[in-house]
Amino acid sequence: MILEQKVQDLGLDSLLNDKSLIHVSFDQRSSNVISWYSSVIAEIAKKKHLNDMDAMAEEIVRNRTILNFNQETFSLPKVANTIKALKEGGVSVNAIAVDDLDLAKASKEDLAFFADFVKSEKMTAWFSYTSESATLKDTLDADKLALFSTVCPQRQEPYDPAVLQTKLRGKSYTPGKKT
Repeated sequence: MILEQKVQDLGLDSLLNDKSLIHVSFDQRSSNVISWYSSVIAEIAKKKHLNDMDAMAEEIVRNRTILNFNQETFSLPKVANTIKALKEGGVSVNAIAVDDLDLAKASKEDLAFFADFVKSEKMTAWFSYTSESATLKDTLDADKLALFSTVCPQRQEPYDPAVLQTKLRGKSYTPGKKT
């Protein structure tokens, strides 16, 4: 799990590499996600001295789909089923960026279902998650952490919450075990 902005960075990286992205937000406001991508694309255009920012923006985001859900009424298996239906309808999906999901509230079974779905569909999924915990072992239950192949605790300036970066894929992470 990574900072929301970092999940979007990974999403943007997928888009810049001409890969399709589903950006799943539990924030309920797709305008926040759209605004972030727009501001980054504008900055890229400015730094690269590109004249036709609108054409560039359209080219970059043509492979992006934004889905908004409410965690209180929508589970990860339902998200997976929605993505599966989109794929069956002809939408290509290479990567999934999930932000604002409270992993402490998500069940291990739902996370395992989503991890299996991502693996079976040969996709990559990145999650963001912010915790007030000072250590990784206090951030999320070990059985949930074990479902992620990459977990990178990050620390902001002093006294900011610990942030985890996780990537769902075939490998697993065991807390306390050196990799």
